[in-house]
This record gives sequence, C-alpha cells and structure tokens, in this order.
Amino acid sequence: IYLRMCYVEDSSTPLTFYQLIFSNAFPFLRKCILEELPPFNASYRWSSSPSILVLTINGMPLTTYFHVLISCPNLRHLHWSHVRYTDIDTVSI
Repeated sequence: IYLRMCYVEDSSTPLTFYQLIFSNAFPFLRKCILEELPPFNASYRWSSSPSILVLTINGMPLTTYFHVLISCPNLRHLHWSHVRYTDIDTVSI
C-alpha cells in the first residue's frame, strides 16, 4: 500500500496522520511520501511502523529525522529533500 500526502492547509490534519502512520495504524503501508506538511510534534511518542520500507520526506525540519528512524526500523530507502533547519528557514540539499 502506498500513501502520498502533500500540502494541507489545516495544521491539525497532518498531525493526526503522523500519529497514525508512525504508530502502525496502517500495517500494510509500504511506501509513504510526505511533502510540504507542518513539522512533526516532537512530544508525540510513536510506536513502531515496521511495515514502512520506503519513505520520502520533503520540507520537514531536520529534527524529525531521529523520530522517523526510530519509528521505522525496517526502512530500506529514505529520501529527505529540502530540509528545514527551523520552522521558518529552508535549505535544499
């Protein structure tokens, strides 16, 4: 199963999806693409999402990198582009 989530103006919607995606609410999710969404909430304590094998993240703060790696222990491919160092600044890598 594949999920692509792009820009959403309502900031609460992506936060709900993050909680679901990274807490194994979609146990058959293999590939996930998250683009230009509000940053993850570092206070969330996600469980694991062992089914996610491929993850593409665009426009997320660098601080979320650690949370993603912990949440996806079977990740085989991670593509992280247009890194935000803060919620305001963006730098492409």
